[in-house]
Amino acid sequence: MEHALNIYPKIEFEPVSARSIGNILEQIEAAERKFGIERLDLQPSYQRGEAWENEFKEKLIYSLVTHYPIGNFVVRKVDPKNTDEPTAEVVDGQQRLRTIREFIKNGMELSPNNTRHIVRENRDAYEYDKKYNMNETGQKLYQKFLKDEKKSNVKLTFASLPSTIQKRILEHNLNIIAVRCDKESISQYFRFIQNQERLRAGEIINSIPDSPARDYLEQVDNKDGFLKIVGWDESRKEFDKIFYSMIGIFENKLLLGTTDKAIIDYISGFQRLSATGVECVNKMVAAINHIANLQMDGRVRFNKRLIKFIFLLAGLGHIDFTQETATKLKKLCQINEDIVWFNKETTEELERRFGTRESMEQHREIFFLGRGSHAKKVMEKRIAILSRLITLT
Repeated sequence: MEHALNIYPKIEFEPVSARSIGNILEQIEAAERKFGIERLDLQPSYQRGEAWENEFKEKLIYSLVTHYPIGNFVVRKVDPKNTDEPTAEVVDGQQRLRTIREFIKNGMELSPNNTRHIVRENRDAYEYDKKYNMNETGQKLYQKFLKDEKKSNVKLTFASLPSTIQKRILEHNLNIIAVRCDKESISQYFRFIQNQERLRAGEIINSIPDSPARDYLEQVDNKDGFLKIVGWDESRKEFDKIFYSMIGIFENKLLLGTTDKAIIDYISGFQRLSATGVECVNKMVAAINHIANLQMDGRVRFNKRLIKFIFLLAGLGHIDFTQETATKLKKLCQINEDIVWFNKETTEELERRFGTRESMEQHREIFFLGRGSHAKKVMEKRIAILSRLITLT
């Protein structure tokens, strides 16, 4: 008689406990110094190295500053043979703890945009420090911010947060789930939770690699070459997310402009493409691979909106980017520059800029295509208009 496979590792789970961020950071430093009663290993052998992009890091810090919950953390308790070995190791939460430590201890800076949001939301705390002459570093940043609130380029660090916010972060309790098991079991459990995690502090891409949809992404021969040609500054992971969203759009399972969570949920449950979906993806991949190998005089520069436009135009068969590619890309860039004026000018000014009301309304449709979420029929109508604008001589 055959024995059933032991699918789940044998692990003892302890009740959830709370530890402050300040205390956890002390345990990590104790492990590195190899001295201290509690020593927490941030990167045991089965863990990967640092993997988060800045976007994910900033989302986590913003959550922390605004006192949002940032999820549970799992640590494995171990019985060290020597007093300098760790007494525990991080199983789940390494990227979050790395980011928190980088912000608090290593001077990580937030972008000017996120800085402006945080300073605006904490004016009272900055004014409190100002009134009682506290936290000189924070006061210097606050004064620079006040000189031009809308265009301020100051970058927030932990040291330049109001003193009350600093204290609150250090005292912020993290939910710790402690486990006991052997090395083989914890490695198996680690793989399990990696496949289960969803949208943790913006780490939206972790559950995607095991999806069958990755087979289509791997047909892209030179992702870096494509990103270089279009001069796109976003991350490779953001490219992957857009690529996967297109698969859902071609299959009529996702809307253009849908949420990250919807993309992850769709790809996580993905099994196979329909014949129509395969055809669309093949056209999209062909365009990406061709663009990646271009030799262009002067780089074009694309944003996320235009990346989506290329994928849709190619995948839906409106534009063949393997022919007269440079001309079509430059025309697409020009359209992108033109539609920005819908944020700035009146109808009369726009009509003069575009020459006719018909041309103005066509560009307005493309302006709307790059904003918000769109049902399939609306999206297809606007992509067709975009195609006609590109092919106009």
